[in-house]
Amino acid sequence: MKPTEIIVKFGADVTDISVLSSGKVIYSRAFRVAANEMDEVITQYIKSEHQLLINKETAITVRKQIGSALPINESLSANIDGYDLATGAQRSVTITNKEVSAALSDCVLSINNAVCTAVSRSFLKVSDDSSIKKVTLIGDSILRRMAESLSMAIKLPISVRDN
Repeated sequence: MKPTEIIVKFGADVTDISVLSSGKVIYSRAFRVAANEMDEVITQYIKSEHQLLINKETAITVRKQIGSALPINESLSANIDGYDLATGAQRSVTITNKEVSAALSDCVLSINNAVCTAVSRSFLKVSDDSSIKKVTLIGDSILRRMAESLSMAIKLPISVRDN
C-alpha cells in the first residue's frame, strides 16, 4: 500500500493542494493565494510604505530575490526603481527581506492554513495505518523558507522537489 502524501503545487495563479492515499486523490483544493497574489501584495506594500509605484516585473524580482516565508538570518535587500507617487519622477528605494517577509505574512498564513485543513480532512478519510508520511512542495513560486514555515504549522517533515 502506498503511503498517504500531500502535494502542494505553487503556481502563478493558484496553489493546488492534493492528498493522495493508496494512489488515489482523496482531497483536492485550488486557491488563489499564489505567485501573482504575492506580487500584488509586494506592489501594494511598496506603494503604501515607500510611496513608489513599481511594475509587475519588479515585484516578481523582489519576491524571487529577497522574499521569504519566514525571516532569515542574513540581511538581504534589493534596490528597486519606480515612480514617486507625489511627483511622478523616477526614484529608487532599498527594501529588505524583513519588510517583504512581513508583507507576505498573510499570504504565507493562508497557505499554511489551507494545508492544515487538508491534513485534518484527510485524517478523517484514511485508515489509521495510512497516516500522512510525506508532504512535497513543487513549483517555481515557492518562497524561501516555505518548507520550514509549513513544517512548523502542520508538524510534519516537508520536502521540496524541482518541477
